[in-house]
Amino acid sequence: SHLKKIHAVTQQYAYKERRDKLYVCEECGLTAQTRDGLQKHLQDEHPQRLIMAKSKYKLAHTVEDNMSP
Repeated sequence: SHLKKIHAVTQQYAYKERRDKLYVCEECGLTAQTRDGLQKHLQDEHPQRLIMAKSKYKLAHTVEDNMSP
């Protein structure tokens, strides 16, 4: 792995052991344990970013729907 080869850091988990998924805020780097936790953080700390993400999602689906035969 990268950590072992480059940084000489030994991993604390077993081979092919599943790890919990972390949700990372792209604005400030905060890590949340759940998607809901990240959503709450975005609403509280970066409301403008959340609005832009929703509008891009809607725009993408509108364009996709218009291109369907």
